[in-house]
Amino acid sequence: MHENQVLSISQFAAFTGVSRSTLIYYDEIGLFSPVSRGDNNYRYYSPKQIITINFINVLRDLSVPVKEIRELVRNRTPENINDLMMRQDQELKKKIRWLRESQKVIRTVRNLLNVGIVADEDAISVDELDELPIMMGRQNDFEESSFFYEEFIAFCRQAKIRGRNLNYPIGGYFDNMDVFLQLPSLPTRFFFVNPDGEDLRPAGRYLTGYTRGYYGRTNDLPARMVAYAKEHSLVLDGPVYNIYLLDEISVSDPDLYLLQVTVHVS
Repeated sequence: MHENQVLSISQFAAFTGVSRSTLIYYDEIGLFSPVSRGDNNYRYYSPKQIITINFINVLRDLSVPVKEIRELVRNRTPENINDLMMRQDQELKKKIRWLRESQKVIRTVRNLLNVGIVADEDAISVDELDELPIMMGRQNDFEESSFFYEEFIAFCRQAKIRGRNLNYPIGGYFDNMDVFLQLPSLPTRFFFVNPDGEDLRPAGRYLTGYTRGYYGRTNDLPARMVAYAKEHSLVLDGPVYNIYLLDEISVSDPDLYLLQVTVHVS
């Protein structure tokens, strides 16, 4: 194609992927106009303009307002373009960080869902579990407040102050099985299941059980786990972790939320 050749609006639209209606709109608002008009008032474009419209498309994809693009096109200089590109680069870095963090949240939720979907809910078992990164909150104070949600809200508020992502699944931590037996709905601490967490549920052998029900409802699961440990001469020698594998994200009936409880054994 010769540089002096002109293209009809339909040809230009086909080359660039920009619809005729968009090209007409850009012309009407003074953002991007054809190089000439024929006697029939048809719009004609130069091949050179393909680079310009591609650049405009990049800016629109980045959600740069049309008004700002129009001003830039009218008063474009290397310095203006460089300034815009620098600002957009910073915005893209923020978006990329957000997208990566969102992907981690999605993968974490999916991992828990996949465990919950195939869980044998009636069984108590000893399983080899992988290391699980978590982000532990401060110690709860249920002496001052015996209401579960007051401490839970305090945990979320503190996490937000510290810049933590509140979208990760949340679990409860108990110092040991005795504490869990006595206060099964009042965890010593709350935690996020977070792949970047500074804390860990270490890899190892864990007594594992499941129960259905709303938050804080463990039914007879603690007693069943203790009975299983005695029957099989297992020593429960670590903290208790409870995690909702299936919650309001995936289940509409609160009575059908699925809780997994694990405690290290030797």
